[in-house]
Amino acid sequence: MKEILPEIIENIRKSYFAKDEKTVKKVIKYVESLVENDKLTVLGIIGRKPRTKDLDEWNLEAVAWRTIERSMEYPYKVGDKITFGSKKIRTIKTINSEEHTVQIENGDILPMCSIRFADEEEKFEQMELF
Repeated sequence: MKEILPEIIENIRKSYFAKDEKTVKKVIKYVESLVENDKLTVLGIIGRKPRTKDLDEWNLEAVAWRTIERSMEYPYKVGDKITFGSKKIRTIKTINSEEHTVQIENGDILPMCSIRFADEEEKFEQMELF
């Protein structure tokens, strides 16, 4: 995350929604507080329910999210077993690296940032039991 932080800050500052300097500083401070995490974790944190009712602040967080997502290099390959949303395991049929999407066996197209390896889900569930 540290290597992309300057680009995130630049994109936040030049965004259409950067109307109020106080809001811009607040979002930058929030993103900087997440810099010790990996990109996928930060995407999950920022992508959750909005932390604020301020629409400009929310949109600036979305600018940060999009900047991070576009910089991602995903490890998925055709044939990998993944989960999306539910616990149902799916298989990747095709990958579009430019759009950061995968197509699964039933034809659905999913964003790469929202899928996980199926075996990671199993490991996580097992760890929760202890």
